[in-house]
Amino acid sequence: MANLYMERLRDRYVIHMKDARLNSVSVEIADFIKRLAKQGRVRYVPEYEALSIESEEELLLVSLSVDIKD
Repeated sequence: MANLYMERLRDRYVIHMKDARLNSVSVEIADFIKRLAKQGRVRYVPEYEALSIESEEELLLVSLSVDIKD
């Protein structure tokens, strides 16, 4: 995916992402991303299973624990 990168900051992973629309996204994944978004707006449209990500600034930041694999 273009306009996306991830970095590790101490005990967190931070995903930086510009505006995007993702199709075929489950409601569980959409809720997970919405809950963890630090900047920007995340909107889920269930009838299309589409996730719309709009950044207020330049990037959407999502911060995840490095223990996310567990």
